[in-house]
Amino acid sequence: MGVLPDSSVDFIEKLKETQRFQFEYFKQLSTLSTASIGAIIALLTKFPPLSDWAILAGLSLLCFVVCLIYTLSGMTAPAKMVQDLTEMRDAADSPQQESEERETEAHVHLDSYIKGWEKIRVYDRTTRIAFFMGVILFLAYAIINILYWGDKK
Repeated sequence: MGVLPDSSVDFIEKLKETQRFQFEYFKQLSTLSTASIGAIIALLTKFPPLSDWAILAGLSLLCFVVCLIYTLSGMTAPAKMVQDLTEMRDAADSPQQESEERETEAHVHLDSYIKGWEKIRVYDRTTRIAFFMGVILFLAYAIINILYWGDKK
């Protein structure tokens, strides 16, 4: 029998599942950002941009690129955190090591896991802000273009 009670093992498994969901969140956001970048480029090449308001489209494109970079970077943190949780559980339950060694190794993995949470919070906030700013800026650009070209007809 290991050092960890069954409830702790269940808790670690729930934490691992949480990290899998975080990874999926970043994966979906990277897909949406990539599609948005493609849509903006396609619309800008098909329709002539208004020179006064083209900065909105450029800023929107920049926001989606920042979002994409941070989501791709952020996808590595949950994977590392799942690995840390697995190693923490294995270290705590390892019968080959002395109790003090197991506890020390488990704490090392726990510290790494906590640092991973700090990274994920930064990635999560940055991606959310960048994505929503990209959407808002592009919507503003699209509405201005619709109103401008609607008045021309």
